[in-house]
Amino acid sequence: MQNQTSLQFGEVKASGINLSLTIQEGRDIVRDRIVEGIKCPCCDQLVKLRQRSISIAHVYFLSNLYDITIAEKMFDFNKLRENNLYIHKDRASQGKAKTATDYNILKYWGLISPMPRDSGEKSAGFWKLTAKGYEFLIGRIFVDKYKYTFDSRVYPPPGHRLAAQKTIEVSDVVKGFDWKETLLND
Repeated sequence: MQNQTSLQFGEVKASGINLSLTIQEGRDIVRDRIVEGIKCPCCDQLVKLRQRSISIAHVYFLSNLYDITIAEKMFDFNKLRENNLYIHKDRASQGKAKTATDYNILKYWGLISPMPRDSGEKSAGFWKLTAKGYEFLIGRIFVDKYKYTFDSRVYPPPGHRLAAQKTIEVSDVVKGFDWKETLLND
């Protein structure tokens, strides 16, 4: 039995990695099938462009971040760009937001921001509501209905040259969402 280092160029490993392909050939194969998903012929990783959308639980996660930020900082949200309060996901995942296990996808819209890793503190799981997140939450702005991601990066939608991207506001996600009632009367 050969080990990986003794494989000759052009041989195929049992795992499905094709060593005869160039990186560019592998990229071309993957690029053509990224929407439906394909195992990369170079590294055997599943490559699939995922369509992400904002759910009701995500809106409540944003609402909880807002509530906690106001309670902790007691500042005017017009100065949200100065917000440096990072809240652990477990604190913000209470009540109706408990089902938002993929809350971190909100970063693709710029609605939340992770704590920088170089902050000198434990940063995993700490997030802050951004000004854009607040503007979305109160219904002042629209955001793209979908974000398309792979490997923690955002990509243009499939066929993006052919159609305009659909946008949504918070009331499209949560029918009848009244931010004043939800945020100001808790």
